[in-house]
Amino acid sequence: MSTELTDTSPITKTVVVDCTVEHAFEVFTARIAEWWPLETHSIFKDEVDTVMIEPHEGGELYELSRNGERGHWATVTAWDPPHRMMLSWRVNPTTPAPTEIELTFAPEADGKTLVTLEHRGWELLGPDLGAQGRQSYHEGWDRTLGCYADVANG
Repeated sequence: MSTELTDTSPITKTVVVDCTVEHAFEVFTARIAEWWPLETHSIFKDEVDTVMIEPHEGGELYELSRNGERGHWATVTAWDPPHRMMLSWRVNPTTPAPTEIELTFAPEADGKTLVTLEHRGWELLGPDLGAQGRQSYHEGWDRTLGCYADVANG
């Protein structure tokens, strides 16, 4: 059996954006609706209207449908602007447990910012579901962070 099909280790992705830490954090959080690829990464598919993050610990990351229905994605478990936020990620309420996403924003040379995303806790979903979910998100985060970087760099 392939390691890729059984891997439940954390996913770590990084991107360097050409802006300050403050701007990088603000684009990721307050301006998430400008860059999140809702056409491919949403609950309501063709009926999705927007996505937003409530900016505080205990807040919610959710999407809204065109008719106002709310689709929960995550709960904010740590909020430390502009350096860090953590999410208890559970887009599908039928999964056995949430996974965890930690985002950090660190200054780099020349006014740039290193954004690091770690998505962990796949083992909590069990070996099959955890490995499948990890594989899907491993690919999905590349596209999503690319969309983010386009807006943060713009």
